[in-house]
Amino acid sequence: MPELKRRFAGADQVPVPDLWEEIQHRRPRGDSPDRRHTGVLVALLVAVGAIALGAVVFSARDRSTNEASSAACALIATFEGSEYEGRYPPVLPVPGEILGVATVPSCDGAEPWELEVARLDEVDPTIAVVSADAEILLI
Repeated sequence: MPELKRRFAGADQVPVPDLWEEIQHRRPRGDSPDRRHTGVLVALLVAVGAIALGAVVFSARDRSTNEASSAACALIATFEGSEYEGRYPPVLPVPGEILGVATVPSCDGAEPWELEVARLDEVDPTIAVVSADAEILLI
């Protein structure tokens, strides 16, 4: 300890102002109306942002899960005698071996089209397959 006292002895020589008299006479600042209004405004902006973000996220999810099953034109595909209804899964499955090409009939004047399909790991292809790009689950 004597080593520390000797080392910091110079700090005892630093002149410091005596502020005690000023501190005793200061008045508390308190909350100004401007500060309160700013806090309320920030809270409202955060709430509006959270609501807007929630609306965008949930509407995008609803749109992606319902695209394939809209009443006007559902995604129906035929592959090796089985008929499948298309779904847009929120989590993309991992496609396995390519099985072939499914046919999607015309709808609302659109031309019929073909969709390359792949096996789902440990799922019988007569039950479900997935598009080769894993975007569409055919059940």
